[in-house]
Amino acid sequence: MLTNVICSQCNTPITIDIDLYLKGQVYNCSNCNHKIGVEEETDLEPEKILLFKKFAKEKRGDATKIPCPDCRTMITFQSKDIKKGKEVTCPNCKVVVTYTG
Repeated sequence: MLTNVICSQCNTPITIDIDLYLKGQVYNCSNCNHKIGVEEETDLEPEKILLFKKFAKEKRGDATKIPCPDCRTMITFQSKDIKKGKEVTCPNCKVVVTYTG
C-alpha cells in the first residue's frame, strides 16, 4: 500500500510502499535527499502488516499543515477537526494558534 510520509528534514511528502518500508526498504527525499527507513528488516506476519496498514490509513485522514506564526515550524492538524475556537499547538515553540473562521 502506498502512502505519503513527511520528510523530517524539509517537510516534503515522500511516497512509500508500507510493505517494502517494513521489510527494510530505504527511501530518499526528492528535495533534500534525507534517507528514511526502518533500520532492520521485519518478520511481521501478513496479518500484522494488514493491521498496520489499516491503522496508517485511519490515522492519516485529511491532514492540513500551516506554518507557526512565531517560528515557522509546520503545524499539522486534521481538517475535519476545524471548528471556530479550535486551538492547535506548535510542536516546536508551543505557541497556541486558534481558528477564528
